[in-house]
Amino acid sequence: MWTLESGIKIARKIELVCIPLGFHCAIGGSVLHKGESKKDLDIFIYPHKRNNGEVVSKLLLGLAVLDVVVTNETTHYHYADSKRVVITRIGEKRIDFFIL
Repeated sequence: MWTLESGIKIARKIELVCIPLGFHCAIGGSVLHKGESKKDLDIFIYPHKRNNGEVVSKLLLGLAVLDVVVTNETTHYHYADSKRVVITRIGEKRIDFFIL
């Protein structure tokens, strides 16, 4: 289960990977709104400046340092903005990265 406290802890580590590549991260979803989630932690990755897909790939590789493993990648087509979602695991816990 993810809590707000555990989400902040991992988000701070993710931010250290993001910053050198020109990104930042933010927590969203149930962990932010309810303080916990049994399903996953939603992390939004957004560019500090406009970036291309190659830099996003480098970011995902950089997250491997934190033992983040990509398990699936999809696009949420049912939303008007077609968000790119990378589903990952860190240990037994799921993290969904929304790439903006």
